[in-house]
Amino acid sequence: MMFEPVIAAATDAAWRQWSAISSGGPPDAVPAHTIIDPEALVLGSLALVEREPRFGEVLHDWVILNARVLSVPRLRTLVRDFPITIRHRLASLAQFAMIEGNDARWRSLQIEAVSKRSLGDGRLPRPTAQAFGEPAALWFRLRMALGVSAKADLLTFLLGQSSWVGVPAITRATGYAAVSARRSLEELATGGFIDARDLPGVALAGSREYRTDRDSWQQLARLDALRATWDYWKERFALVAHLIEFEKPPNHALEWNRDQLAEYGRAFMEHHSGAFRIAGDGVRFRGTSSAWAMRFEDALQNLAVSMRADR
Repeated sequence: MMFEPVIAAATDAAWRQWSAISSGGPPDAVPAHTIIDPEALVLGSLALVEREPRFGEVLHDWVILNARVLSVPRLRTLVRDFPITIRHRLASLAQFAMIEGNDARWRSLQIEAVSKRSLGDGRLPRPTAQAFGEPAALWFRLRMALGVSAKADLLTFLLGQSSWVGVPAITRATGYAAVSARRSLEELATGGFIDARDLPGVALAGSREYRTDRDSWQQLARLDALRATWDYWKERFALVAHLIEFEKPPNHALEWNRDQLAEYGRAFMEHHSGAFRIAGDGVRFRGTSSAWAMRFEDALQNLAVSMRADR
């Protein structure tokens, strides 16, 4: 039961995000106000589909018209942080994107012996109107304008920041390798799309920081309608996917005693430190097993609250 608030908060967040980019969400869902990470939303929905089967239907419908605005290489990178079951569901979605979405790029995500029943119910798809006008759909709009590329993705991330950001933080957030990210960032800076500067007091080659001129982008990117703007959903959805897996046999998380919970909680918070830091919970903590178990429970509660903040 202690995992349920986080899983429910992620489900609510995913519906808000789908409501911002399609007509497939619940009619009473309030569209998201922070930037939607396209690949994180897909993988998060694949993780939540066994709890909420309608995510499978929405994905099928949406991919028919919009497969081309998703980055296959980035999906391949991000899925490594998710349980193996999500890789199989992604392969099923890839098969559908190739056949119904007519997008051959997805071939690289296919794996052998994929069950056609691993996602969706086999019904005829219902096309979902393309809707990228919401402020939270900024990432999709930039991909439509600039193509599905590292430059569009890195520009989106920088538009979600209010200060200078270095390459390590950018690569952690986006999933791109440092070399390719740095090259794309320098080209964006040369083109005048972003600002760049050497790190103060650092003489190391390649030590640079980047930012966008938010005032210049304000109207075009509709930044005034966004709140925190970047919420690191790839870390959050990956965490939730693992929570769901740990409730299944043979893990039986619901049957753990306090010592087992403490041991798992400590390892889990270290492995998913990014998601917990976002919620304000660091992983540096010394205490007894009982204290660690309580720490883990409190961290999960804080994470659920932070995920529901985008309303």
